Amino acid sequence: MIADVAEAEKADVDVAVKAARKAFDEGPWPRMSGYVSIHHVSLNVHIIVHIIDVNVDRNVCPCACG
Repeated sequence: MIADVAEAEKADVDVAVKAARKAFDEGPWPRMSGYVSIHHVSLNVHIIVHIIDVNVDRNVCPCACG
């Protein structure tokens, strides 16, 4: 299993979205150049692809969807 995801009520989602919005607005992301932000996204894509590659032979769904 890659992740264990908890269920959430609407209020939980609202709190999480508010925190994410604040982190985005006040964090470094909006001040990064396009080159730097794409670089970070690209690194994350490579990590996800690696996780999928490692788990493909295990017959495991990397998104823990079942």
